[in-house]
Amino acid sequence: MKKFTISLIFILILINNVYSQDDNWNSISSVMEYFVNSIKNGNIEQTVQTSPYYYDEIISKFDPKESIMWMTAILPTGIIMPVEYKVLYKYFNLSGYSKNIQTFIWSLLLYEKYPEFLQMSPIHVNNDYKIIEEYLDQLDINRLKDLELIRIDLYKPDLQTGEGIKRLNEVNQRIYGFEEQWQYTALYKFNNKFFVGGFTTEKYEDKWYISNLNCSLANFLGGLIICPSIAEYVKAFDYEL
Repeated sequence: MKKFTISLIFILILINNVYSQDDNWNSISSVMEYFVNSIKNGNIEQTVQTSPYYYDEIISKFDPKESIMWMTAILPTGIIMPVEYKVLYKYFNLSGYSKNIQTFIWSLLLYEKYPEFLQMSPIHVNNDYKIIEEYLDQLDINRLKDLELIRIDLYKPDLQTGEGIKRLNEVNQRIYGFEEQWQYTALYKFNNKFFVGGFTTEKYEDKWYISNLNCSLANFLGGLIICPSIAEYVKAFDYEL
């Protein structure tokens, strides 16, 4: 089984460690390190830059004809328009990625005080400013400094290289123009607890990006779940330590 393991050692001499968007993301681990360091340093703009849809040259690769052929219909959802309208396609896709990032951060900062909120149940404030202030305090961006990426793992490589997924990826390659696409799970540590999530990577011109924080094959759709230990994570997904 192909496995990717990341061991992160950060010596934070400068608290605000700045990463350039021109970093050479020539590996999946490098773009994930960039993503996590951007989150933990409170630089959400840099986090969004890990999406391929941030870049006009990648957006221009989208082929609306191939998309329509695959759907066998022109649907009134999404953005299916000629390349001259690429700015609409760009922000449509970035809005989805932004929602992924928001859910990721919610999962880390709100899991103790507002577990029902993570199940999409509203927090009723009843015009009580104290509740509003408590909610906003929980989302203090400085709390994210404790975030660590422990490891990433290719999810069920035999499944992803099977005929069904392979044919789907070939269709998506024609639509979006990427070279490769893979789904991963990731193990994080935050506030002395382990969290598991997923992400999908795409390769464009030898550079890797994070197209979303979903591993749909493992039913991770942007959010994180608490995991008791590294051993439990490995056991749950049949990985190697």
